[in-house]
Amino acid sequence: MSQVKIRYSLPRCLVASLLVAPLLTREEVTMPAEKGSVPGRHDKHHVVFYGLSTCVWCKRTRRFLEEQGVAFDYVYVDLLRGQEREDVVAQIRRWNPRVSFPTIVVDNSRCVIGYKPEQIKEALGL
Repeated sequence: MSQVKIRYSLPRCLVASLLVAPLLTREEVTMPAEKGSVPGRHDKHHVVFYGLSTCVWCKRTRRFLEEQGVAFDYVYVDLLRGQEREDVVAQIRRWNPRVSFPTIVVDNSRCVIGYKPEQIKEALGL
């Protein structure tokens, strides 16, 4: 009887997460709250950040806002449920008909879609 060798191949991102996961602290792996506010020294504009909790570009955008010291409200749309989620998606659709993420609304008069640090800086006068 001959033996058949089976080779398992894991996606690189899974392998990386398996290697890095033991190095993460508990704080780094907790899920964000579905919505809230982040204080900052730049608070002359009303900024709302809409994102997805699993989106890399959303994480980068949020980190950029925090590093710039921008005060903002945030909403992770994928963590909302029911009517609240539908209402938020309708709000986003007014600014971003494709409902893509991240979406940043400044003073309810200007929108930046995607991870675009220079456009965000311009919109906020940074």
